[in-house]
Amino acid sequence: MDDILETISNQIRDLRASKKITQQELAERTNLSVPYISQIENNHRNISLETFVKIVDALEVPLSDFFLPYSVPQDTEMMELLLKIQKHPQHKMIVHKVMEILELSQDS
Repeated sequence: MDDILETISNQIRDLRASKKITQQELAERTNLSVPYISQIENNHRNISLETFVKIVDALEVPLSDFFLPYSVPQDTEMMELLLKIQKHPQHKMIVHKVMEILELSQDS
């Protein structure tokens, strides 16, 4: 349980910082105090579901996206490559060729 609370605390702090929102601004958006926000972000305070939803809403992050960085190991290089392939006009042909290469490499 402590790991989950620490994950939530870290993600709140990281999202707030990445959006360049101060603790003061987040406190105003959520009607919570700055010390309370600080305690949550530093994992010194348990957070209720109601408060969690208030904060996530104030950060303008869909609930489904909140835990995304922790749900799948991130390989940014691979993600960038996949995005490039997806945007390429001949992406289906590229994927097909890669699949052929993979099949050939498994046969050897």
